[in-house]
Parts: sequence; structure tokens; C-alpha cells
Amino acid sequence: MWNYYLVEEFIMNQKWIADNGDNWAAGRVECFDEDEYYGYSNCEYGLIIDRKDWRKFDDFLRSYSSASLQSLDSLIQYSNLPIVRFKHESSV
Repeated sequence: MWNYYLVEEFIMNQKWIADNGDNWAAGRVECFDEDEYYGYSNCEYGLIIDRKDWRKFDDFLRSYSSASLQSLDSLIQYSNLPIVRFKHESSV
């Protein structure tokens, strides 16, 4: 079975906050297969989401498990939460 949880780790610098606001939380989703878990994750997904969604998404992930590894988009969809992800607009 695959298990999941969030780790908040990325610290945004003042320029990033000035450009994008201070309502964002950044980190990663840790994914581990309990049958092959050796104290570290088997897979991880980086993400930046609205801070108000962080705790609810973490609560969902800690209660969710799956027979196969799920993509980040699938996890967000399965959570059934209105999660707002940061979208970087690159200049062309």
C-alpha cells in the first residue's frame, strides 16, 4: 500500500513574497510504499498551494492510502478539496 503526507520546507524569499503574496505554502508530498519503506520516501512531488489548504490536504493525505502510486493531480482530485495551486506565468 502507498501512503502519503506533506512536508512544508520551502521558504520563499522577500522578492518572491512581494511578487506573489504571502498566502502560499510550499513543500512536497512524500509518497512511500509501506512494503518497501526503508525510512525514506519512494517518490515525492513538489508543490505550492494556498496556505489555507495546506492542513486540510495534509489531513486527507495522512488518511488516504492506495494500492498503486497516485499522481499529484490524482491526489488533489481524490481529496475533493478546492485546492488552489500556484501557477507560475513564464514570460515568452
